[in-house]
Amino acid sequence: AHVRNIVARRRGKESGSALMLMAHYDSRELAPGASDDGYGTATLLETAHALAASPPLRHDVILLITEGEEQGLLGARAFLDESPIAHEVGLVLNFEARGDRGPAIMFQTSERAGALIDVLASVAPHVAATSLSQEVYRRMPNDTDLTPWLRAGYPAMNFANVDGFGRYHQPTDTVWNADAATLQHHGSYALALTRAFADRDVLVPPATGDQVYFTAGTVFVHY
Repeated sequence: AHVRNIVARRRGKESGSALMLMAHYDSRELAPGASDDGYGTATLLETAHALAASPPLRHDVILLITEGEEQGLLGARAFLDESPIAHEVGLVLNFEARGDRGPAIMFQTSERAGALIDVLASVAPHVAATSLSQEVYRRMPNDTDLTPWLRAGYPAMNFANVDGFGRYHQPTDTVWNADAATLQHHGSYALALTRAFADRDVLVPPATGDQVYFTAGTVFVHY
């Protein structure tokens, strides 16, 4: 297949690995795709807007908006296999939707991601996450654009809202049914984590053991 990915890069002040934010702009037949994955696409665009209005961070930030996710992760696979800048990626954050409302949940990480969870807990507002979803998801036959990156061993975190499943891949997944609070939650993760990771001395924290974590009301517990 031929795919048209959209790639942008915000240069940092130092050389080294880059942080990559990823979403996809294609949708299923008859589905307008306002949430899947309009939420992710809008999140990346608004994050780019905010970064452009701020001083450069230490590390490069790559924004990858893929095509062909719904047809088999084609754009993500093409970028990973063929792009000359793929090998410069050090950490991947992917933004998805499996419904059109509800909190954006950090539902999947790479292996030994305890240090990534520590950063998430320290900088992201209103964290919604549970390590149970990680264990459930790895036993399911579902994939996202993050799947090939995880298989290749990249440190990563995956975000998606799951409420409003009745409009998932349906003609009713329109901008008129979109939830501004859900989109804002995606954006709060993206901007806070981009600034936190891309402005560290070392982009990717050293790999540590896995953690148990969950959200209890307004408190995020992790150990």
